[in-house]
Amino acid sequence: MNGKRKLILIIRGDYMYTFFPVIQPDELLFSIYARYHERSLNKNENKTMEELHLTKINPFLPKNIQYLIKELKYFDVPDKDYFLTFHSMYNYISNFISPDDNRGLYLYMTDGTGKVEPHVSDKFFSKKKYLKYCPVCNQRDFKTLGESFWRLSHQLPTLFICLEHEISLKRVDTPNHEVGLKTIPKNELNVFFQETFTKKTMFYVKKFAKQSVLLNRVKLNLYNSIQSQNFYHLFVEKGLMTGSEIDVKKLEKEIVEFFGKEFLELSGFSKALFIEIKERPLFFSNSMTPVETLVLINFFFDSLSGMLLYNNRTPKREIASSLLVELLL
Repeated sequence: MNGKRKLILIIRGDYMYTFFPVIQPDELLFSIYARYHERSLNKNENKTMEELHLTKINPFLPKNIQYLIKELKYFDVPDKDYFLTFHSMYNYISNFISPDDNRGLYLYMTDGTGKVEPHVSDKFFSKKKYLKYCPVCNQRDFKTLGESFWRLSHQLPTLFICLEHEISLKRVDTPNHEVGLKTIPKNELNVFFQETFTKKTMFYVKKFAKQSVLLNRVKLNLYNSIQSQNFYHLFVEKGLMTGSEIDVKKLEKEIVEFFGKEFLELSGFSKALFIEIKERPLFFSNSMTPVETLVLINFFFDSLSGMLLYNNRTPKREIASSLLVELLL
């Protein structure tokens, strides 16, 4: 398309609609923006960001989704809650944070008015300086679509493999999230090296992957169940106390035996958690990442559903739904 044709489209107000890509299932919202930029013929990203009403780019934390929906009104696109559920990590994050933080996150992502508190962004994004993709999915995308896209599920902090192909995900580093509007390059189709895991590691990798997808689909409202006080009672029940203090050496030994060193290293589980538990037994949960939270949940309850049943504070229908999803995934 030449410059004159592009100018005519802009005058008619059809520019964004002409170049906007077909949104794929499980596509990260950032990927939708990146593919639009690739089609737009814009020479620099600032122009694209202006058209999308973006001031900065964080692949995992989109802002003001409502503006995009407004611009695409002629496409009869779904509402903002659809985009939050199927094209962002909103549900996943909201399962771990307080109701007040939830409100701020929702408003930030939907209309740009809310605030994401530092402790939320630090917990979910400060250490996540990479995007992930499945090489096999990537190859198939280029064959069938002529391009590839960043999948939402692959970006979840506690998902380490592609559930469809059961292979480890490849990382693309994004220092300080300064990735620009980049799509997955075609040169990533080269032969890839596939890691091999022990059966035990693969079992937990698949288990965490399924639970991660569940957390991004359903709001289970875990926040009140994953506080330090809740886990403290479990330390007592499990016989992990020496007098009035938590026996962190015994706890560490049992967790390592339960999951295996390979899985804990692969997941990025930080052993600094044991120091936090020892020094701040009633407040350590404030600094826990989703990985560490899921490790404790699976160690004590074997599953998300197990924890919900144990706490008995969740409506039976919701428990049944979560059990069903975990079984079907």
